[in-house]
This record gives sequence, C-alpha cells and structure tokens, in this order.
Amino acid sequence: MQAEEHFARVFQKGLLPEEVLECQAAAKRVGDGLYRLDITNALLEKGLVKSKAEVKRLVAQGAVEVGGSKVTSPIVEMEDGAVLKVGKRGFLRIIIDPGCR
Repeated sequence: MQAEEHFARVFQKGLLPEEVLECQAAAKRVGDGLYRLDITNALLEKGLVKSKAEVKRLVAQGAVEVGGSKVTSPIVEMEDGAVLKVGKRGFLRIIIDPGCR
C-alpha cells in the first residue's frame, strides 16, 4: 500500500515525496533570502547524475526544476531549503552551508 500512496502523491498529485534527499552546499548570497550556486556538484554527490555532462544535458532538455520552474543553467538562484527536481524521480533539498550565509 505504501508504494501506491507514494505513486499517487508524487506522480498523480505532483507533490513532493515524503522523504527527500538533502545536500548541504556553499552558495553566494545575492539578495533577500536568495543564494546563487552551481548545482552540478550536489547532484553528483548524491548520485542523481553520473557526470557533469549529464547535468548539462538534463538542464538543456528542461528536466531540472527548482520550485516548479525549469532551470536554464546549472548555476541557479534559489532559497535555502529549495527542492530540485531532476527528471521524473529525482528530488534533492539544498541546504545552504551556514558558513556561507
């Protein structure tokens, strides 16, 4: 039953899964609550992609989203705790390193 609930939640309703991978990343503050960072290393570190080339390809194909908006570059502006969606099944919450705030 748990698999059915997960499927309904993520794929039918478009919500986030209950458990999302998290990654702490260094970022540069660019505005009120916004940070700029390169998502490539975070995606590689958590195994959501196999290479930097795959990150570039997925971004070019529009398969990477932050907060429901498609990403056009591996360098993104996002809020602390924002969730990246990679493809149909990959989710990663980015936590900004406290030393970089």
